[in-house]
Amino acid sequence: MVFVSDNRTIFQYVNDSSNASFSIRPRLNLTAPGLDQNIPANENTNLVWSYTGTTIGNVTVQYSLSGGNWSTIGTTNVTSGSGYPWTTPTSTNNNVKVKVYDYNNANVSNESARFNLIGNLKLTQPNGNENWMAGSQYLIRGTQAAVSYINISYYNGSSWTVIDPSYNVTGVSPFSYPWNIPSAARITNNAQVKIESIDDPTNVTDTANSSFALIPYFY
Repeated sequence: MVFVSDNRTIFQYVNDSSNASFSIRPRLNLTAPGLDQNIPANENTNLVWSYTGTTIGNVTVQYSLSGGNWSTIGTTNVTSGSGYPWTTPTSTNNNVKVKVYDYNNANVSNESARFNLIGNLKLTQPNGNENWMAGSQYLIRGTQAAVSYINISYYNGSSWTVIDPSYNVTGVSPFSYPWNIPSAARITNNAQVKIESIDDPTNVTDTANSSFALIPYFY
């Protein structure tokens, strides 16, 4: 409660107090993920929050897709807010939020800004420093989450060429693609392979960590 009064002696009976008691609560503030941030599906990411006050012990962490029901990620000590690990769902969505609230008092809570879950692509082979022979077949390998069709292309040290414009990887991870390297492929030490989602090529893409070699085929 709050009590106020006139501090002049002759008006000492001029006072008032709150009609009822009220609560002074601690505060939670989610700072990551940020607004419109792109986070890959089925990937570990850190949730970050800060807090004020000393009465919070444990907090519950939840997420929501498209403004729907909240699903619980876990319960942890409030001090974990410097980087609480979350493995994201295997789905895409452009209206995702995370919420954290005091385990013992759901009135003490905070929601993140809206962010995006996007597809997840990783190229695992070739991944740099291989020697692949022109005129031979090799497997391009990778992993995916929430991706259906991918474009596969390669760089010959000068320009990019499409290998397959729409390869179906729906529900398959890890996946592989048998690449028959043309006999006439340009020989180079700076070759690259790129995979990218047909639905979101700007954000969902990956290349080898470093270049590899396309070498001559000797009969």
